Amino acid sequence: MKMLKTNFGALVWFEVLYKLLAAVSLYPLILFLLNFSIEKAGLNYLTNTNLQEFLGNPLSIAMIVFIVTVIVIYSLFELVVLTICYEMSHNGEKTNVITLIITGIKRLWRVLRPESIFLFLLVLAAAVLFDLPFTSSLVSMTALSDYMSLFWGNHHFFYIAAIIVEIIILYLISFSLFSVHYLIIENRKFTDSLKASRNLVRGETIQNAFHIAVWFLFLFTVLAVVYACFNIAAAYTVKFVWPPDAQVAAFLSAARIITQIMTIIIYAVFTPLAYLMISSIFYAQKESRKEPLVSVIHPRSGKKMNKWLAALLALVLIVSVVLNFDVINLSLQSSVLRNIQLVRIPTITAHRGSSVEAPENTLSAIQKAADELADYAEIDVRATKDNIVVLLHDDSLKRTTGVDKKIWDITYEETQKLDVGSWLSDKYFEERIPTLDEIIKFSDGKIMLNIEIKTSEYNPNLEESVVRIIQDNHFEDKCIISTFSYPVLARIKAMDPDIRTGIIMNVAFADYLNLSNVDFYSLNAQFLTRDQVEKLHILGYEVYAWNVVNSVTAKRVMNMGVDSIITSDTLMSKEIVYTASANWLVLKITEFIFGKTDVEQSGITNIFLPYW
Repeated sequence: MKMLKTNFGALVWFEVLYKLLAAVSLYPLILFLLNFSIEKAGLNYLTNTNLQEFLGNPLSIAMIVFIVTVIVIYSLFELVVLTICYEMSHNGEKTNVITLIITGIKRLWRVLRPESIFLFLLVLAAAVLFDLPFTSSLVSMTALSDYMSLFWGNHHFFYIAAIIVEIIILYLISFSLFSVHYLIIENRKFTDSLKASRNLVRGETIQNAFHIAVWFLFLFTVLAVVYACFNIAAAYTVKFVWPPDAQVAAFLSAARIITQIMTIIIYAVFTPLAYLMISSIFYAQKESRKEPLVSVIHPRSGKKMNKWLAALLALVLIVSVVLNFDVINLSLQSSVLRNIQLVRIPTITAHRGSSVEAPENTLSAIQKAADELADYAEIDVRATKDNIVVLLHDDSLKRTTGVDKKIWDITYEETQKLDVGSWLSDKYFEERIPTLDEIIKFSDGKIMLNIEIKTSEYNPNLEESVVRIIQDNHFEDKCIISTFSYPVLARIKAMDPDIRTGIIMNVAFADYLNLSNVDFYSLNAQFLTRDQVEKLHILGYEVYAWNVVNSVTAKRVMNMGVDSIITSDTLMSKEIVYTASANWLVLKITEFIFGKTDVEQSGITNIFLPYW
């Protein structure tokens, strides 16, 4: 532990800054290159069905190779700095993060020699070992283990063969385990470093493997316990605070956030702690074999950083944190992640608000949808006699108020005398028809809106009024507009091309594809097919499924890869969607604290990857 304690502060500074800065530079670069290669392959949306076409493009292969190279250099620099840090700590020398970074850059430049081309393969293999969080995230994102299960089925021979191959690869890596140390510390050539590493581990391979396995198991256990504690605390908080019917959905939502936070923590701590064991074994075996250590690392370093330099680093840290939130938000909202089916989960849209628990298209229904953690509330809008835009599904008031009049035949003031809630329950006796302006102001910061325009010859300017209300409230980025009428969408786009619009269809026939002025298709789930979803995705459109009335339909459309599920049962759909991305540990905590539920493990990926 001496190597960890001596320069612990410098090590923490480096890891936090390096991972944060990499996230705001490396991460967007990879997304940009991936998005660029998708476009050049003539695709709008990357799915498992057109993956072969994507990989068949030479530019795609070149971009993948370049991306891998960038990742290898990123990983190599971290290993270089860690090697320098642990070498100085082993010698009892204090250092700081600036000295580590400057020395690391100098050593990296000298390591990247033409004869060290095989170093890239070594670092790539080592990244699998030292960056297990990254590797497991990649496996989870691509659902690789689910594909293996699908193709291999119950043929255990394939699984056994895969394990044997993995053991052989790890065994071969073990001989080159200390090559980076010889490269960095003693400035040897790559081939000499390989020979020296092979000589150092000769006769100690099994013992080294045991020590590394025990250390990794210890790290996994500690991180798993911390992760479990966070989730258990969240589960009990939800149990005491949230309404009983929404507790499971609320916990699964919280568990996703906890998983994301824990992933960041693991990324920050796993590599330096894993590499600490490798370095410890290196020095121990050098000493036991009485092999001299000729170090070329002699950085000039004071024990303390200048106050101004420390302040600058703190500023960089703050800016990096802010930029990380911006980058993640931007990537989720508008970048390539929205075009890769495997890494997305559908949003949940509460139909007419939470219309099972509260009267449809009311403030109570919107509030209930927000309480149930729906992403969107779908609402219907019409206009009164005096052209006030209000929420109402039917053109007649009879079903929800008992008054047999059309909405365009009465004024807004008259609507406020009508009860639209007691038809569902007496506790909603005071519920009134809300205006769109009122609902937007109420929803801002709580939930986004899917505004369905109900067209009528009696309200020819309804869409203009809706757009004006949205613009007046600066709500353009927090809502979408949908309708059955395509001409209405064209007029909306002419008024404000930035508002996202969608066409609603019951059954899609003939030439319904490639409609301009359309950003998404809202299709009846009862008639929706996987072929339709894939075609629309390939053309670059999002697909929303409405009329999702039960769990069977929700699971079916989710497995089709739809982008949003429009349902009256928000909690049911929320649980199904979030269960698909929940891991084994989260599901066990759910069952233990909330009792037996319908939540089940949907695939084998997260069984093998317990907490990231």
